[in-house]
Amino acid sequence: MSVASKFLALAALPVVGASGYLLLLTLRSRKSAPRTSQRRRTRFHVVVPAHDESAGIAQTVESLLAIEYPPDLFQVIVVADNCSDDTATRARNAGARVLERCDEQRRGKGHALAHAFTISLTDPHVDAVLLLKEAFPQKK
Repeated sequence: MSVASKFLALAALPVVGASGYLLLLTLRSRKSAPRTSQRRRTRFHVVVPAHDESAGIAQTVESLLAIEYPPDLFQVIVVADNCSDDTATRARNAGARVLERCDEQRRGKGHALAHAFTISLTDPHVDAVLLLKEAFPQKK
């Protein structure tokens, strides 16, 4: 081997070393596959305030119950607040837990939500409460 060949081989060592180091970092940075044995554990309530929403409440509840999440980890709660129609019955038949409020003095969404939060937030098995602004409107 000539002196020139030896010189070129020595000169290439830093490049080969740096390339090898970058290859090692690339291989180690590969994301591992998600664990399939890991179960979702967050338990939550979906609270839906409703006042005379019989036309669309069943569709709302059915849509919420269809989310891709273990059904034993969440619950849809409809607060039927001073309803004069069959909102509570339709929500219950669609699969929701229904809290019926009949209080002519304390009406409105704020009182309905306070009632639902009192129940949801005191449940030791609930990690979060999701609030739906209102029931989905019935398509015309």
